[in-house]
Amino acid sequence: MVYQFLEKNKNLSTEAVIYGEDKITYKELFRKSSLLGRKLSGEATDTIIICIPNNIYYVVSYFSILACDKIVYPISSLSKQDEVISAIERTGSNVILCTHDYYEQLKAMCQNSNIKIICVDNETLYDSNTDDLESICYVESKINDTCVLLNTSGSTDIHKIVMLTQKNIMTNCTDWVEGALDTSTHGKVLIAMPACTSFGTVVITTCVLLGWTIVFMPSFFNSATLLQTIGKEEITHLICIGSMLNILASDVAKLGPSNYNSLKFIGIGGNKAVPETMKIMMKYFPEVGLSPGYGITEATCIVSGIHPDISRNNKELFYEKIHSAGKPYRNSNVKIDNREGMPNSTGEILIGGSIVMKGYYNNTQATKAALNNGYLHTGDIGYFDEDGYLYVVGRIKNIIKSGGYTVFSEEIEAALQNSGMVKEAYAYGIPDPILDEKIIVDVIPIDGAINVLDIEEYCLQHLAKYKIPSKIQFVSDIKKTKNGKIQRKVYTLNE
Repeated sequence: MVYQFLEKNKNLSTEAVIYGEDKITYKELFRKSSLLGRKLSGEATDTIIICIPNNIYYVVSYFSILACDKIVYPISSLSKQDEVISAIERTGSNVILCTHDYYEQLKAMCQNSNIKIICVDNETLYDSNTDDLESICYVESKINDTCVLLNTSGSTDIHKIVMLTQKNIMTNCTDWVEGALDTSTHGKVLIAMPACTSFGTVVITTCVLLGWTIVFMPSFFNSATLLQTIGKEEITHLICIGSMLNILASDVAKLGPSNYNSLKFIGIGGNKAVPETMKIMMKYFPEVGLSPGYGITEATCIVSGIHPDISRNNKELFYEKIHSAGKPYRNSNVKIDNREGMPNSTGEILIGGSIVMKGYYNNTQATKAALNNGYLHTGDIGYFDEDGYLYVVGRIKNIIKSGGYTVFSEEIEAALQNSGMVKEAYAYGIPDPILDEKIIVDVIPIDGAINVLDIEEYCLQHLAKYKIPSKIQFVSDIKKTKNGKIQRKVYTLNE
């Protein structure tokens, strides 16, 4: 099971996680996860919420919950009160793990709830004289048990919660190792994206499977800090979202030369890096293998990718396939739902195999709609070329991919319509070279006294930062279908 990835490496003196000047070995990570797991095993809830930014204690919390056979539910540390309360109410959890920096904030958010908030960076939690750590907490799981819940967007009652099993996560990790990673040398992996996402979950778990070192950024993302961390920590693998790489590519020439010889691999997820970005990175990092791909939380995370050796050793082929999402990994059974069945024929991307989620948590109707005849209906439009490379060209779902996060249009619309200032709202994304998509909202105000600044202030108070619209514009009409629903266009990624 997933926890046994850590147990296998329990005696390693290798650094497991680095966060700034803070470090923890695998031996100590196992000790702390086991001791915290023992304490959590006595909690009545089946699901435990993690509300921790990227740091050592996120990883400790993740494995401690798995150790006692409970379900991990990570939420963004940027979550607002409405989102935290929604997470509690929808899962029935009454335990939140945090660090001391967030304790008072969470306590204020949950003051009217019967919630236990545990500061996992309180070192007294780990006081113990026992050496028999396995016997004090580990509970054997079954391979098809749900072990992780992940939000498909960010929160509130609009989004769905994906149930991933032990088998889902283990399979996706081993697929990624087989299809993209060179395990002949030790890896130091810089994760420059939120740990609470599906990609963050799979990368962390894979690193622990391999006994590699996880490195978190000591501050919010910026190019100078990222490159400094690569040099200082001798990073071998950089994992980031496409929009981050777009920023890095635009800054790397300005920041001057330095020693980044340790870097061998860049994995790109979340949203697409533009082709010009990847060409710039190949120029400045010629020995680095680039591995862009396609993933979706409902299929655990990683579905397909371009092998990193191609950008290093066959640039002509890489440039030819640069718009693609690579080839599906071993347990990603991908097909295109179209009548033609021929290469280059577009249709909805369907995914089968052991990486497909168990379903949506407490949402039978949505599960039946998404899982049909053994396949996940992704809502993404794509095609295979004659060489078996997958291309993702559009979407039929009402989602916005912005800055590596997936946000439901209806989620923002519902929040605004609950404000008392808005009669109708239509949220959508428009292409952006940095964020992938900017969030735009067309609004019909409830009366003439309402202004845009009032609505912007409401968004700041009730939406997580990454969901706040880049632009709010007042309109007199929002087009509807014959059934009275908002007339949303099918978004094409190349528009």
